[in-house]
Amino acid sequence: MAWSIKKRGRSLCASCAASAVVLLFGAGLAVLQSQSTGCTPNPFQISSSAGNTFPASGGTANFTWTKPTGGSLYCPSVAATDVSWIAIATPNSAATTGASKVTIQANNSAARSGGVTVQSNQSDTTTFTINQAGTQSTSTLQVSPASISFTGIQDSGPLPSQTLAVTSTPPSNFTVSNTATFASVSPLSGTTPAMLTVSATSAGLAPGTYSGAVSITPAGGGTPAQVPVSAVLTARPFAANPTSLS
Repeated sequence: MAWSIKKRGRSLCASCAASAVVLLFGAGLAVLQSQSTGCTPNPFQISSSAGNTFPASGGTANFTWTKPTGGSLYCPSVAATDVSWIAIATPNSAATTGASKVTIQANNSAARSGGVTVQSNQSDTTTFTINQAGTQSTSTLQVSPASISFTGIQDSGPLPSQTLAVTSTPPSNFTVSNTATFASVSPLSGTTPAMLTVSATSAGLAPGTYSGAVSITPAGGGTPAQVPVSAVLTARPFAANPTSLS
């Protein structure tokens, strides 16, 4: 049986209140659904005081949501998230407008994205996407050539320099380290795409084969690209002095 209450000239009917509230769990997303005759299936408008991009250290923002059209004071709404690193302090609202503090936890892995979803009935869901930077790179470096080899004569000084081309998708900052004691690399850091110059010398070295490696590491702790570097030095040709005897 329907009933109504008179309050300051306004009638509130029981049929306008939510008749059922069901909490659904699917694909990690908890969404409150309301079968309310006061709700109409129109999108929500969601805003964040800090935008939608956060640093790896995390942060907080004040979220608000409303229905520009089809809103109701008697239709409950709820904000939920599909990831564990987003926390919503006050997810439930008695109306189609609501507000809550949202906390983004620190990220010690690769960059990630998650969503804050607002819903009031079974057909009108709106999601606000949050992007957070990471401390680990998602870039894979490509280095060409895959190895470098020098040849020369023992203790003869500088050898002809060679270059390494470093690229990645997406672009990435990088640092360089080198275990080849007979060689040097320049520059020792940069942003892809970049060219590195590898210089070597045979000064003070005896005949033989020398080896090491140049390591190029993307920013954020990604997997380094290893480039073997070697030098093959031959003995200095023997020269008689004087060149002839008489």
